[in-house]
Amino acid sequence: MTKLKLKIRDWLFPDYRLEVDLAIRANKSSQERHEKEIKRLSQYSIVDCVREQLKGFNPKLLDESLYDSVDTAPDVLEQYDSEDSEEVFLSKIRDLYNNPTFNAVLNYLVRNQLIYTAKEARDFNEISFGRATINGLILFKDEVERLKAIYDERHIHEESFDRHEVT
Repeated sequence: MTKLKLKIRDWLFPDYRLEVDLAIRANKSSQERHEKEIKRLSQYSIVDCVREQLKGFNPKLLDESLYDSVDTAPDVLEQYDSEDSEEVFLSKIRDLYNNPTFNAVLNYLVRNQLIYTAKEARDFNEISFGRATINGLILFKDEVERLKAIYDERHIHEESFDRHEVT
């Protein structure tokens, strides 16, 4: 539009310019608030945030038919009868942990769930579901890391032993 047309429009419809200015300011203000919030939240780890939310979880609310007590939940290694099958399992866990594709997929799932929850969640139940999904993925990653550490602990002694070394 030319300047003359804009002046005529502003003269004929004085409220129009005010409405446009208010809409532009509101949009900028909301965008700035959104950017500030993203910067503030980017300081925190997703895992830390989810675990902070779960601090109020009461383990006594678990279904008693699952385990006699939460403290006596069976370890994943207890399902193997022989040490050979346990070693095969642990070596596969080590391969899984060291696999860059595994880490890329897991990080992708966590990030996408975070973005989906932040943008699409309509109520607290959907937010809670998103948090629980993220926490489940992170717990899986932590368990794989724990089992890999068991494998490493068992095999570091074997690799570092040198029978020709004089002490």
